[in-house]
Amino acid sequence: MPVHSAGAVPIFPPEKTIPFCLKHTSALLAAAWLALVPLSLEAANPPRPVTLTWPRNFDAASEHVELYQPEIEKWEGTRIAGRAAVAVGAKDGTPTYGVVHFSAQADIDKPSSLVQLTQITIESVDVPTRPDAADQVRKALVDRLPAKGLTVPLDELQASYAVSQQLARAARVTVKNDAPQIIFATTPTLLVIVDGEPAWRPVPGTDFERALNSRALLLRESGGELYLQAAGYWYRSESAGGAWEVMPSVPKALQEGRPARHPPRPGLTPCCRPTESVQPRHPPSSSPPGRRSWS
Repeated sequence: MPVHSAGAVPIFPPEKTIPFCLKHTSALLAAAWLALVPLSLEAANPPRPVTLTWPRNFDAASEHVELYQPEIEKWEGTRIAGRAAVAVGAKDGTPTYGVVHFSAQADIDKPSSLVQLTQITIESVDVPTRPDAADQVRKALVDRLPAKGLTVPLDELQASYAVSQQLARAARVTVKNDAPQIIFATTPTLLVIVDGEPAWRPVPGTDFERALNSRALLLRESGGELYLQAAGYWYRSESAGGAWEVMPSVPKALQEGRPARHPPRPGLTPCCRPTESVQPRHPPSSSPPGRRSWS
């Protein structure tokens, strides 16, 4: 056995220290390799980017579905509701367009400014061009919606909701688009328009009342007989909807100077609602037209 002096460090043979160093190095290499395995797997299989553009396309077999950017109409807490346009049809055919009304759970991720729409419920579907296809469009959309829902930019939803609220507060004016009645006449006819029922007001110094809501001079006598001056003539009728005839002579109470005569005398049709008069240049005929040659 070798003898060492006091304070001397014992020297071991090199062959006895090599196995310990190899084991320690191997353990470090194994740990480093295990730490790098997830990174290498992520590099080999990078996560798929989230689609944020519109419309969103969903394909299955021969069917194609397109969902357009939604319009948010209600936003209460984490629940939103709105509508969106949708197109459903064969990939090589003409799609059917409709409007879906939906509600969904909105989970907001503020750091990324994204919203995850889950628990999407299709409330109803409107297909104006093909009402009978509403159920088909609804089923196709429900079957194609991703199980994880839809990812939507937060600013898009906020802007859409703000516009909906602004439109809801805007003043709305009711517009009447009722179609006018059509009167067909084969002789010259004067159309006298009265804005609603005649609003009669007394004419000072006379026994007549005048309709204020007509541009024509329309008078009513105390007995109910009506008089109207138009196209240089005086007309008389027992009621507004009755027959009007030209007066051969004008009562002195009505006469304001001698009215001029301009033949032919037109017929008269007073109307109390929007009306259009159709007057052909030639009398209508039911006989077939004569033969014509293309040469």
